[in-house]
Amino acid sequence: MAAPDCGAPNGNPIAEPTRAAGSASSETTKPAERVFEAEYARVWKAVLQVLADRNESIAAQDERDGSVLTSKINVGRERLEQIADTGGRTFEQGGWFTLTFRLTRRSERETKVVLEPFIVGTDPARDNVWGGVPLKSRNVLESEVFPAITRQLTSP
Repeated sequence: MAAPDCGAPNGNPIAEPTRAAGSASSETTKPAERVFEAEYARVWKAVLQVLADRNESIAAQDERDGSVLTSKINVGRERLEQIADTGGRTFEQGGWFTLTFRLTRRSERETKVVLEPFIVGTDPARDNVWGGVPLKSRNVLESEVFPAITRQLTSP
């Protein structure tokens, strides 16, 4: 089975995007984290359901490792400007983002979720693996996803 295309030069969908994005990501967006008072399995299912509800497909997942990586999610110019600090630059072609989740069992009843968005403004003039410019998150995605996970965990 071929590895999904998630922007990784070597095709490794979990490790490579995070590592490849590492220098740009560490300079642009600090991962957000939240601890949920729920068992690991429930939080895992909640994360997957939130992504399904948001129509954000999963490129790779490993429940044992606690990793989930979305496929590239394309966004228009307006949504890009909402979710990322473009530095005043206009990206007429919009951009894309991926979300990387890392879940860690802290105790029987607590699970930590680290969420790291990687956002790129499309720039055809850029000759790099991303096809554009890595941008800093405005924490919009994080502020949408974490409450959605909470709603999943508290819904009957």
